[in-house]
Amino acid sequence: MNKINSIFIVLLSIVMTANAQVLKIEEVRPTAFFKRTNIENKLEQVAWVKIANTSAVDVACNINVDGKHYSATDFSLKEGNIDLEILLPDIEKSAKVEFIIENRSNKRQLAQWEDTWQPQKKWTIHCVTYSHQDLGYGDIPHRLRRENRIENMELMLKYCMETDSWPDDSKYRAVLETSEPITTFLSFCNKEKAEELKQRINEGRIQISGIHTLVYTEMLGHEMMARLFYLSNRHAVDMLGIKPPTSLNFDDVIGITLPFFTFAKEAGIKNLFHGYNIPA
Repeated sequence: MNKINSIFIVLLSIVMTANAQVLKIEEVRPTAFFKRTNIENKLEQVAWVKIANTSAVDVACNINVDGKHYSATDFSLKEGNIDLEILLPDIEKSAKVEFIIENRSNKRQLAQWEDTWQPQKKWTIHCVTYSHQDLGYGDIPHRLRRENRIENMELMLKYCMETDSWPDDSKYRAVLETSEPITTFLSFCNKEKAEELKQRINEGRIQISGIHTLVYTEMLGHEMMARLFYLSNRHAVDMLGIKPPTSLNFDDVIGITLPFFTFAKEAGIKNLFHGYNIPA
């Protein structure tokens, strides 16, 4: 072989190596999700597979369980980082699972992964909320309680006092969105402040909403639904000597379930303000 041919072969080898398909299985993660196949109605577990791929290629993903072939699934993979969803059999005891990814055109093995797979506990989902949950949206909860809830009540009393001499239609009035802050406020304030709050509620300058707090009503059972009205319509009434509220605010939550209205009626609620929070 002459020198020129040798150089050509070396260069060709370098080019072929540079263009060779490189595919790596970076992670195979079990999930708590299961699907039933349409044909045999058998239960299969969803696994998430992360792949790093250097160029587009059509592949077959073969799955072996304890040395026996289970399934083969075809994928068209793009270049880059890829997430695949693979279905595994629902197993009752630990088993050795093997993934082999082959090039569909030439059957060349591109990647392989194996590990011991554990049975997955089954969960039954009874309810999925579709409202946002923003606990601690501006700070940690105990600071919010002080800087938001309690300070707002102090400001209500302050503005009521500052507008006492104004014409009646211009006097400051406020609605306490929920009754939840009342017990905390009373545990921190002195007797004079408690009497002032009672006075403002009874004269109609401050109104307490008829529910303890804003909730996702689709998550409440009968007991929790009934107790939702207890602080506003019984406990606060006994503590302060006020009349039970007949109105409530329900805002910043997308929807309300029908049973809520039955419980509200039984609690003496006649009016509802629903500040519907339209999802984006």
